[in-house]
Amino acid sequence: MIDRETLKPGTRVKIHGEPSGLTLPSHTGIIVGPDPLWEGYSLVRLDVPARYHRPDGGIDFLPEIREDDENLDILPSR
Repeated sequence: MIDRETLKPGTRVKIHGEPSGLTLPSHTGIIVGPDPLWEGYSLVRLDVPARYHRPDGGIDFLPEIREDDENLDILPSR
């Protein structure tokens, strides 16, 4: 389990898997901060925006997503 202290804003992370309804061209990004609504989740600003596949067939591009902390690996600093 990742300690909340290690997921401070600016931490580089890699996301495991493919979040439901999204396509991730890049699985890496930077922690923006803890999700204010969902405990155990963080907001991640992606290196390349995710594609959200709407039910009507359209696509939206999302620069940030909410992700479960358990699905995040901390990457070394650049």
